[in-house]
Amino acid sequence: MGAKCDQVAKYALQIANNNVHGYSMENRCGTLASGDFDCSSFVTYVWHLVDPDVAAYGSTETMVSQMVGTGKFDILPSSTKPKKGDVVHSFGSERPSGIGHTELVYDDYGSLVGAHSNYDKKAGDSSGREISTDGGSASSYHRILRYNRDNIGVKKAYNSITGVTTQ
Repeated sequence: MGAKCDQVAKYALQIANNNVHGYSMENRCGTLASGDFDCSSFVTYVWHLVDPDVAAYGSTETMVSQMVGTGKFDILPSSTKPKKGDVVHSFGSERPSGIGHTELVYDDYGSLVGAHSNYDKKAGDSSGREISTDGGSASSYHRILRYNRDNIGVKKAYNSITGVTTQ
């Protein structure tokens, strides 16, 4: 992808690798320096750092409409090959647990980083797992949100026979 997607991945990994950051649904407004996040506040915050039009601290239920509403993200089916900077997402109504979830793709292999659970019920992350790269598979989510501004001016061609868009 482009420079902004690279920055998003860098910030996400920076937060995940710093155990002053943990998981919390109650205190979910962390910053680069300190504080905790839940899954959606983590994803929207790192995108907000790179593109201020993305609302920081969105919820899993509102973030799709907020991000797509900026005109800078496209919704793609989960069968799409994930790329660095992509956001994988499922609403609560789409998951057996009834709880929505989202993660960020941090490389071009579809590897995920995200905020998962508060294992020790304390601020920060004493386990190293609360915000981590243990996100599972992108294919288990229902949609991908892809930033569409890094490739402005790049010509795309759509093949109606194969259904593939190439650059």
